[in-house]
Amino acid sequence: MRDFCFFCITYNKDYKAFTLMIESFKRHNIDKIPFVVAIQDESIYDEKNISYDRNGGGQNLISFCDFKKFEDDCIKIIKDSDFAYPYLIKSKRKNGLSSGYLNQEISKLTFFEYEYAEHYLCIDSDTIFIKDFSRDDFFYDETTPYIILVQDKDLHSKNYYINFAKERKYFIKKIFDFVGCEDSRLRTSHNGQIFSHKILCSFRDDFMKKRNLSYIDLLEISPFEFTWYNAYFQKVSLIKEVAIEPFFKMYHTKAEYILDRLSGNNISNLKNEYLGYILNSNWSKNEFRFKNRGIFSRILYLFLTKFT
Repeated sequence: MRDFCFFCITYNKDYKAFTLMIESFKRHNIDKIPFVVAIQDESIYDEKNISYDRNGGGQNLISFCDFKKFEDDCIKIIKDSDFAYPYLIKSKRKNGLSSGYLNQEISKLTFFEYEYAEHYLCIDSDTIFIKDFSRDDFFYDETTPYIILVQDKDLHSKNYYINFAKERKYFIKKIFDFVGCEDSRLRTSHNGQIFSHKILCSFRDDFMKKRNLSYIDLLEISPFEFTWYNAYFQKVSLIKEVAIEPFFKMYHTKAEYILDRLSGNNISNLKNEYLGYILNSNWSKNEFRFKNRGIFSRILYLFLTKFT
């Protein structure tokens, strides 16, 4: 196996975002770090995703071949069914989450079985790289990867995120309690985490199999794949913990992104601390909740999202 790679799971409707992400990756990947991209295999679903129409006129539908054209010496394009087929589900589950959403979480937790790399950095197709990066950005030393562990203080300290932050904390705590990780800090990450083969093998063999659990069983308890990894990592301590802040600046909503731009923050500022930024592709589902917000902030929010 290789020492380290990037990993992304995506699908046809994210094709536009994917092209921006992969182009920025190629531009800044100065160490030629390998990148495996898994495309969701529509053939396994009871209800298939309609391929994204790039022109809106019923022509030129996105296919697996459209993704394959990005392959080169560093980039490998496969299907999620190439490694995760035994675990993927076909239909929406009782928690209301779609099979596609749950399967992309399962794929992140099972990619280690592809036996491609000892460590892999999971990113999403809505990630944009903004400066050159090398292996040293992701490892403390030759054998120890960094791990992103934070307490979501950025969410809990903003009034307009308070409901989302509380709900997220509830599901995070469910995972920590289930895993048996007694740490009141509840440190975890949203995304952009480095997963390690050693941890995931132990998670499967020493935790899941002994309890007769499947990956979908876990995600029906709490659909936070990164927290399942992070909680177990802290529980077993199989790898030296060297915790750092996120590699990428996460914009949870469109309004947050716009406000940051209006404040004068720009790419040059972000480059001082981050390798890139993430423009959440689920903005339409994760916008501000109006409860606990005054009339001025509501009007400002509506103006920003409608006219910018």
